[in-house]
Amino acid sequence: LNCARLLPRTATIQITGPDASDYWVQNASKTITWSYTKGDPSPISILIVNENVDILNGAFSIDEYVDVSLKSFTITNVTLKTGTGYAVEFVNPSNHSDVYATGPKFEVKVAGSVFFHGSFSYFT
Repeated sequence: LNCARLLPRTATIQITGPDASDYWVQNASKTITWSYTKGDPSPISILIVNENVDILNGAFSIDEYVDVSLKSFTITNVTLKTGTGYAVEFVNPSNHSDVYATGPKFEVKVAGSVFFHGSFSYFT
């Protein structure tokens, strides 16, 4: 009996955006990006989490059954409370406690904040 075949495969999905230098603005669109390797779990569920229950009490579901080969997903209306410590999580659609990947922490700023990206900025 080959015991290695019984062990679950570790996902190599990496959430690349948003990252710690990026932030989201309330009531504006935002794109989540990631990389993956062939054989990674698919589909996934996309959640937003925050350890501070005063900001977010439990995971916020963005979408279910997303194909990882898409490599991005755009949210058209960010309705999260302002605050820090948010992160994107990719989880098993059948069991949200089975976390495949957690992205870097980011901040959500108030609607109307100026968004800086690289050498230019624009209003949202």
